[in-house]
Amino acid sequence: MLCDFILRNEFVAGLTQSPVYHDHSLYELYAVAEGEMRITVEEQEILLRAGDACVIPPGRYHYVFLDESSKRYGFCFRFYPAENEKEDGMLRQFFSAFATEGTARVFPGTYLYEPFLEQAASYMDSATESVAASFLFMALLKLSTEYADIREEQQQYQSDTRIRVIIEDYINCHYIEHIELSALAQKLNFSNRHTERQIQRIFHTTLTELVNRKRLAISKFMLKKSDKSLEEITSFTGFCDKSYLHRKFKKAFGQTPAEYRAAQKENP
Repeated sequence: MLCDFILRNEFVAGLTQSPVYHDHSLYELYAVAEGEMRITVEEQEILLRAGDACVIPPGRYHYVFLDESSKRYGFCFRFYPAENEKEDGMLRQFFSAFATEGTARVFPGTYLYEPFLEQAASYMDSATESVAASFLFMALLKLSTEYADIREEQQQYQSDTRIRVIIEDYINCHYIEHIELSALAQKLNFSNRHTERQIQRIFHTTLTELVNRKRLAISKFMLKKSDKSLEEITSFTGFCDKSYLHRKFKKAFGQTPAEYRAAQKENP
């Protein structure tokens, strides 16, 4: 991947302001060291505070407001594949972080100023521009890596939520029946082994215990709110027999079903 930096002394002097509402063919990065920074990017109104950064993609009209009480640094850059380089992981990472949505992206709390941009600004004479560019590239790398981590966490959360909902819905609909792991695996479009691993990872238990939790919760509710016999509750909740329900209930709640029902009548 090639990454060109447009390094201007006035642009990284610590106080940035747009002369006009403008656009260009480059990416533009701003980071705030002190105070606040207001930017208009077409329909977006952005307020950056100390530690925040923002990348504006090409072709987006924008304006940066003057604020003499703040200190902000910025620079322009562009990236593209090197000659004969079709697959470039770093290029994909940069495009994913900065270019996918075509709108300005805010990175809160990145604190690029001291480790990167302040150093880059100190190397802004012609003899050492390559050193300045190295610091700026590291700043971009930090942003793109952080965004990749955040996106991966979001995708994992969304995936886990989907799996959790499917499993819980399936148990809610079939807890009276004998639930086969293979039937749930088919619902998830997973193998049996992978389904077991996902249940353990998300719920920290087995499918059998997960189903028993559901059955016990309903048994407890029925003991408290109804006059149904233990045999009826056993049948209604899907336990194989009354003695098994009795053992699981005592282990889970420290009381037998009869003791629990009696205590509830004494303390309604």
